[in-house]
Amino acid sequence: MSSAQPTVHLPSRTELSACPAPTLSQVLGVHQKEVILRFGLVPVTRVGGYDAVIYEKKKGIPVSDQADEVLSKLTGRARDVVRVGIRSNARKLLLLSRVLLMQSHHKLLLWLRLLRCWQRVHLTVWTEYLPSSNVYFLISHSSLNMSQERSMLSAQEQRVMQLEEWEERWQQEKIGFHQLAVHKMLENNIDKVVAGRTRVKFFFPLCGKAVDMKWLSDSGHSVVGVEQSEKGIRQFFEESNMSFSEEPVPNVPGAKVFRNSEKSVSLYNCDIYKFSSSLEGQFGAIWDRGAFVAINPKDREKYAALMVSLMAPDCRYLLDTLLYNPQLYQGPPFFVPDEQLLALFGPSCDIELVQEADALNERAKNWGLDSLTEKVHMLLRCQGFPFDPPLSLWCLMSVACTVVETEQGVATDTNSCVIVTALPPVRQRERDTVQKLKKVKQQQSVFIRLQGIPTAPSVMLAAQQNKVMALTDWDRMWQRGRPGFHQTTVNRLLEINIDKVVAGRTGVRFFFPLCGKAVDMKWLADAGHSVVGVEFAEKACRQFFEENHMSFTEDSVPTIPGAKVFRNTEKTVTLYQCNIYSFNSSLEGQFGAIWDRGALVAINPKDREKYAALLTSLMAPDCRFLLDTLIYNPEKYSGPPFFVPDEQVHSLFGSVCDIQELQKEDALTEDFKSWGMDYLMEKIHLLVCNKS
Repeated sequence: MSSAQPTVHLPSRTELSACPAPTLSQVLGVHQKEVILRFGLVPVTRVGGYDAVIYEKKKGIPVSDQADEVLSKLTGRARDVVRVGIRSNARKLLLLSRVLLMQSHHKLLLWLRLLRCWQRVHLTVWTEYLPSSNVYFLISHSSLNMSQERSMLSAQEQRVMQLEEWEERWQQEKIGFHQLAVHKMLENNIDKVVAGRTRVKFFFPLCGKAVDMKWLSDSGHSVVGVEQSEKGIRQFFEESNMSFSEEPVPNVPGAKVFRNSEKSVSLYNCDIYKFSSSLEGQFGAIWDRGAFVAINPKDREKYAALMVSLMAPDCRYLLDTLLYNPQLYQGPPFFVPDEQLLALFGPSCDIELVQEADALNERAKNWGLDSLTEKVHMLLRCQGFPFDPPLSLWCLMSVACTVVETEQGVATDTNSCVIVTALPPVRQRERDTVQKLKKVKQQQSVFIRLQGIPTAPSVMLAAQQNKVMALTDWDRMWQRGRPGFHQTTVNRLLEINIDKVVAGRTGVRFFFPLCGKAVDMKWLADAGHSVVGVEFAEKACRQFFEENHMSFTEDSVPTIPGAKVFRNTEKTVTLYQCNIYSFNSSLEGQFGAIWDRGALVAINPKDREKYAALLTSLMAPDCRFLLDTLIYNPEKYSGPPFFVPDEQVHSLFGSVCDIQELQKEDALTEDFKSWGMDYLMEKIHLLVCNKS
């Protein structure tokens, strides 16, 4: 793609006044160019194939220039402009236009995740200053021929390297990827990674026996690596003349951790996907020289989710990728296009290309390659800050259709574009407008309300991190007869997904954490399964059996002082009355299924790692765990139930489970509105245990 600025027709003041809601073509004259129309003080840069134009609506004077010149011209008028930035990339970019308009009167940070269900398109918008005047904000992205990229990715998409194959390469000393000297790209960019910090904690995914680890350790930093081959780990310590210890990893069956005597280098011998932040916390830096290009291409989303979960807020992630023609070589190392890198990490990170070099050596030529480019990117965690309450902001993406209906606050054209303009701040009017748009015939667009859902989970989690509900608070709620979370019918989301949980099995043993008196337990028992639940409130346990007309026994639990266990006569339902953290697998073994409808969202947020460790210990190898979580703005409600971001679900359980989102739906009821919420999404995840 040419780096030259596109030829853009900038309309005159007369043209603009004649068209108060200009279409994309009227404003920009796109002509198959990728153009962003931005308003305000924004660095004009090419991001993911975009060119930028700045246009300020109030003055009617479009500006198209380099960043420094634009800043100097507009700095004096900062109050009249909107500062807007765009990060937008996708694994499969649209060949049609997409349009976004924004109007708001509040300073805020917004993170959008658009259309993960459709071509995995990600769009991120943030604002620093918004004026009182109306502003049109339009985006067009077209003409980038992604069919070639799809074809290139498909050449390697099904390529799979088994762990045993990598181990065999180590055993046969076929490790051409190993370098005897510190990697030049790391040396060249170490100052950018360290960024003036001392004693930085580095993570090395698929570390092998990289000498870079000793180099960093000798510089006063610490290193944690993960490597599947035990031979590679042992050779690192031996060849580096380091004495080391060897220990099992309790939470990862079969795994080992090797540490030098100074504990500046810790190497985990395990599957990379069984590693998680629960083992070593998060990291201030990551050096990924050969992991992303080595993992199986189909696993890249899972890998990216793991890496993001390991990044501390100040983490600086140096990532090495390779570009070549995958039709000529099947890998590994695998081809990684920039578009996929940005689609996977763009929603969570700022991404900067810091170095690029021709890497076509004799080894690559022997693979059949005629070109090979090595790229190093720097990834920085995107940071957020709290939202201001009211917000008139909507996003609409048009997908392969022409919209021909016009509503108040909405203008459309015939170029597969929709321009949403100046939605009034009255929330009912906003809802009405969007509902009308949703009914447009053949309109396949997706609407996302941008009120209070930032992607940066650390910022949102901080709002509830210190909220504590004592066990006596829960018991008091039961004694007062006010458990508003109790449902009198079987949970609909369990009913919908029960076949995925049971997976053809009969007589499945279910575990219900913080079970209350859930009628789901009787429903499962009547279906031929068995249930073990844990509940602190004795009243709830008794009410379950009484309200379901079940005779039951009551016994003490010898290993848990003060605890009781209640069982129905048929012993299909067993309820332990105790602190959830006093329960363990020695009491009832492991389980084939878990249904967590309200436990993870009820426990104190600071206890989530402890809770996840408990549930992990209770999972049988074939366990299928149905998890219900809630997404909302915790700045508006302190909980419980508590906000649980997807990133934390992956961080807590990703090392032992394959995680799939089954369902999500709007759950904003009147009760939640009365708590101050204006957005509530309920999500159902299926966690399939992958413990060996």
